[in-house]
Amino acid sequence: MIADTNDIFSLSISLKDILEIKEKRDIFTTPSLDFASHSEELTRITNNVFRFRERLFRLETLNSEMTSVQKLGSIMDMILQSFPDDSPQKNNELTKLLDNYFQNAKKLTRERDMRVAEAVELALEHFNNLTRPPIRRRPISTELKDEFGKEEISISNLNSDNRIYSQHSFDPTLSSKQKAYYSLLRGRLFSVLPEYTRETEENLTKSIKLDPFLFEAWNLLGEHFLKKCDIKQAKMCFDRSLEIGRSFESLRRSALVLRHLDNVETFQNINKSISLCKEAIELDISDFYSWYGLGMSHLKLFFNISKDNKDLRKSMLALNRAESLIKPDKQTCEEIWDLYHNRATLHQYLENFSQSIDDYWKASIYDLSNPCLKEIINVSNFVSEISFAIQKKANIKESTLDAIIKKMKNSRAGSNTKLIMLRLLAEIPHNSSIPQEFIGVDVEGELKAISIFNIMRGAIKVGDEIHFISEKASKDDVFKE
Repeated sequence: MIADTNDIFSLSISLKDILEIKEKRDIFTTPSLDFASHSEELTRITNNVFRFRERLFRLETLNSEMTSVQKLGSIMDMILQSFPDDSPQKNNELTKLLDNYFQNAKKLTRERDMRVAEAVELALEHFNNLTRPPIRRRPISTELKDEFGKEEISISNLNSDNRIYSQHSFDPTLSSKQKAYYSLLRGRLFSVLPEYTRETEENLTKSIKLDPFLFEAWNLLGEHFLKKCDIKQAKMCFDRSLEIGRSFESLRRSALVLRHLDNVETFQNINKSISLCKEAIELDISDFYSWYGLGMSHLKLFFNISKDNKDLRKSMLALNRAESLIKPDKQTCEEIWDLYHNRATLHQYLENFSQSIDDYWKASIYDLSNPCLKEIINVSNFVSEISFAIQKKANIKESTLDAIIKKMKNSRAGSNTKLIMLRLLAEIPHNSSIPQEFIGVDVEGELKAISIFNIMRGAIKVGDEIHFISEKASKDDVFKE
């Protein structure tokens, strides 16, 4: 009987005092007369909302989230060790475990999202109270009760047409730049929600209309268009931000959107992305995002165009550098998850399976609802299948295998001894189309696992005989005869 995962999940953070909203209203005058105090207060509250969201996602603040990943790993190990590699029951048990886990994780994620929405509600109510015309200023509790009744904000009604906080009348004595900054803060508050919201776009658009040189608003609007998968609009925003000033934030964001462009200019876009990341690193060598962007740009260059292993090495070096620059108070859980997940994928391609599984587990810690468990199981099963196939000699009869080896020895007579010959006995299926994986036998009768890269699938198949150069041999050694 496999252990239940329901007891793995727990959430224990309270909203009480988390935003540290000041209750003493007499310290403020009208917004325009006290812009410095108001903007400082609102910036602090906005930052607190982001910190609160991160606290919800960070493992240190959840009673048992770290334990949940460790428990799940222990349960998976128990399953993997309890059944033979070729047992259908093993896969059935793993499937049941994952289904139960993801069902509970989905509930936890929804609860987190609603808690974030509540924090946004509190901050926006306080925001409105500070920036609207003085005639409408009332104590927070009375205002919330009188104006909004018992209706509670949620992610669903934030995205609906009946948006509680979508419209806001600023104090008319504010200047255009002051209103632009306040609109930026409102847009940033809405952007903390996990999905695209029209409120974010409306407030940020209003901000740049009031102050076209507010590059923070252009950057944030571009990031929000990426949530909407509107790459064209995102690129326009980041390009405009670069025109205002070539800060390392604008450079790395422009590099990001260039990596997302898939068109006839892919090669130029990726190379430009690499150049922008390097320029950003020159401005701040300790910036996590610039190093991560450089690693991802080289990775995309390899898979889409170059197929040059130098790009893989450069990608790995940059991702490793980015990992060394992770700061818990700077990077979000999603960003750290992206780093480890992408590096795990790179390790998997390079067939560094142990490192790949390690990185998938690290990624799991930063997103309980998407813990890479299927990837971990796929890699583990793949390695087990290779080991099992070699132990079983690819299910080839001994007499048949001896005949294959004898024929290979005869055909090799007189050939260069540094030329390796293999007969492909079986193909190992896996989820990725690259590379193809085979089990083969050499002239000495030793079974080996072979990975074949950069060739059309089907061009090489079971039964074929392949020849390749030993790592210790040179081309001259092979072709001089």
